Amino acid sequence: METATLLCQHCETPLLDVQKYCTQCGYPQGGTAGEKSRFHSERIMKAQKVKDAPKVIKNARTLLYVVAGITFLHSIIMYFGNATTDIFISNGILCLTYLVLGFWSQKKPLIALILGLMVYGTVIVINALVEPESMYKGIILKVIVVIFLIRGIHSAIELRRIR
Repeated sequence: METATLLCQHCETPLLDVQKYCTQCGYPQGGTAGEKSRFHSERIMKAQKVKDAPKVIKNARTLLYVVAGITFLHSIIMYFGNATTDIFISNGILCLTYLVLGFWSQKKPLIALILGLMVYGTVIVINALVEPESMYKGIILKVIVVIFLIRGIHSAIELRRIR
């Protein structure tokens, strides 16, 4: 007894008559109208996520550049305000770190944004240990930075999972 070969209605991959789902795209060839409708709606939602993800990642990348700029300005102000050269150099290194992560996020957004969030969180924790009242200074800005970086990480994960 031979089974007839059909073509998937979605991607035109050859299917056996007994196959309910396409092995290539997952289309429910032998499924109900509800399953077919669900398949198409999920594809549309995935396409929308793929379309929106680069914009969210770009916003997170821009935020890394902004944090680098703020760090640089802060280090200059601190340096001319009689701070030590050590603080100026460490802030300069931190600024360069954010810049490098921003440039790297063009090629590898997920790892660059995760590292950016880790560096930012580490700086907040170290500053809180050295000067506890610094934790409350600029809390709204700190929360906004963390939210944007987390949204960028989430979009990079979604983009990687979909592709």
